[in-house]
This record gives sequence, structure tokens and C-alpha cells, in this order.
Amino acid sequence: MKYISFGLLVFIFLVALYFLPLKVKVKSRKEGGTISLEIEINIFFVKLLRFNLHSFEGSKSSVLKVLGINLNIEKRGKDLYKKSGESLGISVKNMGFFEILRIFKDMLKGTVVYRFYLAIKVGLEDAAYTAILTGSLWGMVYTAIMPFYNNAKFLNPPEVHIMPIYGENRVEGDLICIFKTRCGNIIINGMKLWNNLKGR
Repeated sequence: MKYISFGLLVFIFLVALYFLPLKVKVKSRKEGGTISLEIEINIFFVKLLRFNLHSFEGSKSSVLKVLGINLNIEKRGKDLYKKSGESLGISVKNMGFFEILRIFKDMLKGTVVYRFYLAIKVGLEDAAYTAILTGSLWGMVYTAIMPFYNNAKFLNPPEVHIMPIYGENRVEGDLICIFKTRCGNIIINGMKLWNNLKGR
């Protein structure tokens, strides 16, 4: 009887976890030699995870908080991706592009995007090259956004601004993305991605 009760509790927990909504906020900014990134993940009113990265002229600082607890990732985060990939036998390079795209589209299903804002200021000393670069960026950005727009639900149209700066070499950018998805959606598609990576 005790094991049945425990199994039932685990089952209820997994079902609740599957439907649990995650609200994710991503903010990024580049201005001059300064780059900042902020990622915040909330479950209802609980701040599950918060990550801040700040880089200025080669000097980097980062903070990771889980449920308000500060985790020291400065020393451990340097070669984390490389070491984890080697130890688990994972090679992203060997995974097919269309497989990644399919899993990516499945992950976007049921995702609600509250706001997507992207502003880029770019310039070269040559005005003609600046115009060509600006036009190319418009094409690349909208090509990249289309899979999001076609598979996720946008409550508001994406805001994209690409502004040329003539007469100087300069790149600045702002990104704000706020969206909501389900834990189960991430878990299931994350397992699909894992199986594809491990199978190669």
C-alpha cells in the first residue's frame, strides 16, 4: 500500500510538472565594448532561475541564481560545454540540420511569445557598404524569425529595427524576448534531442 501511494504521488507530480508553465525573459544588449545578457525563468510567481552575464573589454562577470541561491559559476563555467560533450560522447556537428529543425519546431508548439524586440545599429565607413550590410541583415533576421513566427503563437507582431550608421565602424544591438512554454514540452523535446545526439 505504501509503494502504491508513493507511485501515485510520483505520477501526480510528473503530470503536474508536464503542464507547469515556464515564463522566460531574455534581455541582451551590446553597446561599444560592453555586452550584457540576462535570462530569467519563472514558474508562476517563483523565480526559478536567473542568469546575468556582463562583459566589458575582455573582462567578464557572471551570476547564476537558482531559487534565489547564488551559485559560483566563474571557475567552473569556462570549459563546461567542451568537457560535458566529451564525457557524454555528444557531437553536435554530427547531428543533421533537418533533425534539429524538426525538434526545434516541435519545441515551439504551444509556446506563447509575449514580446519580441530586436534593434540593431550597424555602420561602416563606406556608405555603400553600409547600405548593402543593412539590407543583408534585414534578410537574415527575417529568415531567422520566420520559424519562430510560423510555429509559436505571437500575441504581438515582432518588433525589428535595423538602423544604418554612416561614416563609422559601429555595431550596437538590443534584444528583448518574453515567452511562455510548458515544462513537459521542454522535457520531451529535450529527450528527443538527447537521443539524436547520443545516437550519432
